[in-house]
Amino acid sequence: MTRPTRLGRKIAFAIIALFIIVIAVWLDLAKIFEAEPVAGPAPRETTEVRTQALAERFEADGQMTFAGAHIVQNPLGGSVHDVVAPEDTVVTGDTLFRVNGEPVILLEGSVPAFRTMEVDTEGVDVAQLETNLVAMGFDPDVTVTVDSTFTANTAAMVERWQLATGQQQTGSVELGAVVFGNSEARVGAVGNGGDAGGVLTLTAAVREVEWSVPPEEIEDLGDEVLVRLADRSTFMAPVASRQLETDGSWTLVADVPADAELPALDLVDVSIEWSSAETSQMLTVPAGAVVRLDSGVHALEVVRPSGATTFVPVEVSAVSGATVGVTSPDIDEGDTVINP
Repeated sequence: MTRPTRLGRKIAFAIIALFIIVIAVWLDLAKIFEAEPVAGPAPRETTEVRTQALAERFEADGQMTFAGAHIVQNPLGGSVHDVVAPEDTVVTGDTLFRVNGEPVILLEGSVPAFRTMEVDTEGVDVAQLETNLVAMGFDPDVTVTVDSTFTANTAAMVERWQLATGQQQTGSVELGAVVFGNSEARVGAVGNGGDAGGVLTLTAAVREVEWSVPPEEIEDLGDEVLVRLADRSTFMAPVASRQLETDGSWTLVADVPADAELPALDLVDVSIEWSSAETSQMLTVPAGAVVRLDSGVHALEVVRPSGATTFVPVEVSAVSGATVGVTSPDIDEGDTVINP
């Protein structure tokens, strides 16, 4: 009786073990079949080829400065002091700075002072000097004829002016004692009085933008451009002048509107943008859809009805911001292309 009992126990244990293995295998298979499928590659973004007119955009780097900048030197030599402060406004008769105690005075005139003016000196500079001093009231007896000749009466008027402004009464105007310029000017950068940097800069109160344009782009430039500052703020500026340079390029100057909000700097780097007239209707796609193949050819990756894609060579015929015009005999309006 003992042996059959042991044999039965072994058989029972074997059956139980087999049952456990079957259950374990079944559970693993169930997990496999119930698992989520592995995701394939994400579908790529596409866009359609459209027909529209484009205005080609151009951009150039330029600089914004105050107009009519004039560096004032110190031909007198000696110690410079009491220089007017940057951003100040000066007018005819104001002292710009002093040299060894002697004032250097702003007078109105288009011809710069270039010599000492004294009795028997003749020229436009003399006429400018007489015009200013008469207008300022230093010829009360009306003895000076405003012309281009420095007379004894002119010398007497100069002495009255020198007395009123704290100068030595010499009756002559030494080179460097006056600066001819606008009747009202803004004080720009202030130097150290040396020959290289000058003592100060006088400018107009208005600003202008200057930049260079290649000869092939000048025809697309209109009467107004968009100026962009470093902080991305913009304003429109009318083109004031165009000058052809010896290398064929053009130098352009645009006036800055008085109401533009600008940094208080004498020199500001800016970018200038403008657009050509709109093109005729053409096939267009987003700029990102145009790829450059290893061969250097531009192409669009066209999605065929079967879902397969093919690279089709194209020629970029126009650019307008993020949109480009393309030409190709194998591209039609409504074609679907990859837009990565």
